[in-house]
Amino acid sequence: MKKVISFILIVLLIVSVFSKVIKSDDVGKWATKGVGKDSFTFIIFGDSRPTSPSRPMPDDLLSRILQEISLIHPDFVIHTGDMIVGYTDTLDQAKEEFSSFLKLLYTYAPDVDFLFVPGNHELKPSEEIANLYRKLFG
Repeated sequence: MKKVISFILIVLLIVSVFSKVIKSDDVGKWATKGVGKDSFTFIIFGDSRPTSPSRPMPDDLLSRILQEISLIHPDFVIHTGDMIVGYTDTLDQAKEEFSSFLKLLYTYAPDVDFLFVPGNHELKPSEEIANLYRKLFG
């Protein structure tokens, strides 16, 4: 039990240190997610971004990750950010990268609840890209 509590505290510390916003419009859903359960499963992953606009992450790699998540069907998934190139992106490139990510997510893991934590690649490049992220993910 001490290991589980320690693990959860470490995860919460990491998320709080490296995040700026964790928000959900579905507060009721998240607040009651564990009611009646004595355990839960979750997955944390991130940095699923392309390496450059001309070198996107292969769709088959991200789709395989999302398929595995769907098979495990955890209670929730935390994506820790950096889903776009960001720093060298124009607003249109960022829109396309977000769109590609969401298309794969809705195709391969449509029934899994995700919590998105923005990374530096979403927040630092420009206020326009940060606002787009907030509009799409909260």
